[in-house]
Amino acid sequence: FKQKTAYEIDGMVVKVDDLVLQERAGYTSHHPRWAIAYKFAAKQATTTLENVEYQVGKIGTITPVAKTTPVALAGVMISSVSLHNEDFIRDKDLRLGDKVLLERAGDVIP
Repeated sequence: FKQKTAYEIDGMVVKVDDLVLQERAGYTSHHPRWAIAYKFAAKQATTTLENVEYQVGKIGTITPVAKTTPVALAGVMISSVSLHNEDFIRDKDLRLGDKVLLERAGDVIP
């Protein structure tokens, strides 16, 4: 469905289009029972981990950044991906040459 729209969307909201039925369905403590939000699954692509570089943030935080074989994902060419921290690298047992699955979520929200 997402590919058939005239503009980019990352999900949709389906609502009951009848005020009487909406009133009858009512609300929970935080949302209407007559509407449901649906987010589309994030786009994914497989690439190769070529290198890891380190960036130093404004307050001195060191962040490892994966350099990958460039891959097109959701209309964007990706070649750098945050690895968050050393624990993330260790927990995933990431090594140069590994095939990695990239996921681009929230690609439409400004």
